[in-house]
This record gives sequence, C-alpha cells and structure tokens, in this order.
Amino acid sequence: MVGDCRTIAIAPSSSNVIYAGGASSAGQPWLFKTTDAGVTWDTLTGLGTDTTLRALAVHPADPDIVFAGKADGVYRSTDGGTNWTATGLTSVRAIVIDPSAAETVYAGTPSGVYVSASGGGGWTAMNDGLEYPAVTDLAISADHYLIASTYGAGMYRWHITTGINELITTGGSAILTAFPNPARGRVTFGIGHGAPLRGSGASLQDFQIEGKKMYIYDMAGKLVKDLSSLVLCQSAIISWDGIDQTGNTVPSGVYFCHLSAGSLNHITKFIFIQ
Repeated sequence: MVGDCRTIAIAPSSSNVIYAGGASSAGQPWLFKTTDAGVTWDTLTGLGTDTTLRALAVHPADPDIVFAGKADGVYRSTDGGTNWTATGLTSVRAIVIDPSAAETVYAGTPSGVYVSASGGGGWTAMNDGLEYPAVTDLAISADHYLIASTYGAGMYRWHITTGINELITTGGSAILTAFPNPARGRVTFGIGHGAPLRGSGASLQDFQIEGKKMYIYDMAGKLVKDLSSLVLCQSAIISWDGIDQTGNTVPSGVYFCHLSAGSLNHITKFIFIQ
C-alpha cells in the first residue's frame, strides 16, 4: 500500500473482503481492496487521488455495497468500489450501517450525526442531546444502541430499536419524551411525572386540566396528526405509527410533538424513519 492508512472495513458477510483507505502522497491512490483476507490487494481509483478517506462501511449482506466518507461527503459504491456516487454531507469522519436495517446509514461529522433511511442521501440531522457535535466515530452495539464519540466531550448513545418501552433521560425526568429517537416505523411518547418545565415553573399536574391536546407537526409547521383523543390520563404511553390525518404514511424526517393544556405548552423533537 501507499500512504497513511486511516480506516479499514471488513465485509460482515465475507471476512475475506476488506477495504482500506486513508491519506496518500501526491498523485497516488489511497483506497485498496482485498478479497483473499489480505494476501493480495487491488487498487481502487474511482474516488480519485490526493485526498483523505476517513471512514468506510460495508453493507451487512452484500460486500460489493460500500460507503466511504471524506471531506466532501459520503460516497456509495454498488460494484465493489469501482464506481462511486456522491450522496451529500461534508467533512464526514465516521459511517456505520444498521445491521438489522441495511438501508439505514449513519454518518458522523463536525456538526453532528446524520441519518439516511434510503441507503445514502436524504440526510437528516439527529443531534438532540448531543451537547458537543464534533463526532469522531460511530458504532452500533449488540443491544442496538448507536454510540457516538466526540472530540473532547465524551460519548453519547441513542436506542434505535423500534417498540422497546425504554425511557432514558438526564437531568430529571421529562414531561414529554419521544422514544426511541430516532424511531423506525413507530414512535412512542411518554407522558410521565416530571420536573417543572424549563423557565415556566409548570409541572405535569398543570397539564391535567380539561382540554389537553397533543399534535404532531412537520418541520414546516404543518399539522401532521392530531393525537388529542389518546391523551386521557396523568401518566400515559402513546404510540404513533407514522400515519397522517389523511391516512397516508409520512416520509422520513424531523417532526415535533406538541402537548398543550390551556396556555401551557411542551414540545419535543424526534426523527421518524420509514
């Protein structure tokens, strides 16, 4: 090989297939592939030369589908690294593919974590709770947590399995929480006994007056779904399956859940993935 190796990815479905890349000297290729566990290596030039590759990830079932991250974004190849297509983002430092939903790809950048539900492209930021967004690495644990390491600000995790009734909060329990977040196919809202709303002094008990409402809105502020009929008791678990007011399935993206009672309001943001 030539240059400085920065990243290696082994194909989960075939351990003999390995991709390796990094930074190289002027005019030299910097991406390589072996199909015999490192005995011989092929040079891949489809991404060009004179740049730095920081991340690689291989599809869990198809060793010919591979993602590469570099300064000008995420690239995707479906033919074993011969040809590549740009899918967006910049300054990509980490890439990981969901092993149980291979079309879901996560990318780490200096501005946080992004998710694509379409195998690259259509990237959506998912930075709620990420106090310092400079992400340096990503991994998915066996119990289906997305783990993100940051530059100088510790590690964070998000549960990405749909349907697990798990509520994780920091700094006191929340009045309204969406989980898992991001959610795939179904999101659950927890309304529980919590700390006062920040800056308002209002608590959950103040939301028990008649006329309590819950709505889902999209990023443009458009009403997506009225869930008010489901908000019935002081502590509740309410699920939404991504079906809007007209009976259609909503696209993947960022949404807001708004809980209100009189003049009191509480909003939580979540990512919904189809």
